[in-house]
Amino acid sequence: MNDLQVLGISGEYTLESLKKAFRLKSKQLHPDKNTDSLSSHLAMIRVNQAYANLSKMLNEKKEEPELNRKDNAYSIYKAGIDKFQNIHPSKWKSYSKGGLFNAGSIETNREAPKIIQTLMDNMAEAYYKFSIIVNEYPQSCWYTDSKAKLKDIEKMTVRYVKIMNSYKSEEKSEKLKGQ
Repeated sequence: MNDLQVLGISGEYTLESLKKAFRLKSKQLHPDKNTDSLSSHLAMIRVNQAYANLSKMLNEKKEEPELNRKDNAYSIYKAGIDKFQNIHPSKWKSYSKGGLFNAGSIETNREAPKIIQTLMDNMAEAYYKFSIIVNEYPQSCWYTDSKAKLKDIEKMTVRYVKIMNSYKSEEKSEKLKGQ
């Protein structure tokens, strides 16, 4: 007999139906209610074992989606962090010899807008990933940091747009001078 048969359950079951079946079998088989205490005792051991096994299976089913949600939240958060690290000012140094905005670090003004656009593309991807965490995983341990990163990205977006506009206006004035 399998655990479901021991408790008299057929098909799907819930915690409520499992408890109900356990109580019913316990009342029928409990050694205090039966004269043959050895067989009642052994039957009760089997009922308790079946109940424990089925309860454990229910708990594992409940925990499994939550574990996947946590893992999924982490993978989304990690993808956001990977993009965020590429846009943070601490990484600007890696875009050229002496840092993106240090004098003489970029050979021409044409390079800067391309680099800034790359930063802004990474920024958009990071913002999207952190938004998912904030909107879909509010119970995640990554929620608070994701929310803070969204604010940082919003500030950086304003900064990068101003820088990009400055390069564009500089480019326009150079074209006007050349005409």
